[in-house]
Amino acid sequence: MNYAKTVDELLEMYANYTTLLAEQKTLERTVARAKLAGKDDETAQKQLDQLGVKLQELSDAMTFDTPRIWIEYKCRAYRDEPQPIATMHDFRLHCSKPGYICTARYNFLNDAMAREGFVSLSDQQVYPDDMELSELLKLSLLDDLDEITYKTWRDEEYYRDAKGAVRKWHI
Repeated sequence: MNYAKTVDELLEMYANYTTLLAEQKTLERTVARAKLAGKDDETAQKQLDQLGVKLQELSDAMTFDTPRIWIEYKCRAYRDEPQPIATMHDFRLHCSKPGYICTARYNFLNDAMAREGFVSLSDQQVYPDDMELSELLKLSLLDDLDEITYKTWRDEEYYRDAKGAVRKWHI
């Protein structure tokens, strides 16, 4: 698998998502101003609704085939953001919100690593807070997980509910 190419494609999707999100915020302000003025801007509301659908479709399409792809994406996508994910501390913090998809992925990866005899990513002796996430990516452990782990990861990553709706990690 060409990880770099896959991550590059995901980064393009993220750039598109960010652009659409900015458009959505602009349209939300337009709709709000119209409502405050007692007017109904149906065109802007329709565009806003369509944009919401596009954003959801793009979000649904952004999937991470392996833990390595997910971690590399997080490292690179957030590099220039106000809260970059550059260190293990940043990564752990990002993955600590209850009910958050990245928390589900992180917990799954930790559990899988424990089952397979690897040290948990939560172990700050092995993975100190100041360890660069890029250093974690250099370790072979992300490539040494067993096939059952990769299959289960993909089952969760590509999960759809009984109605066919995308529900990655059942979230």
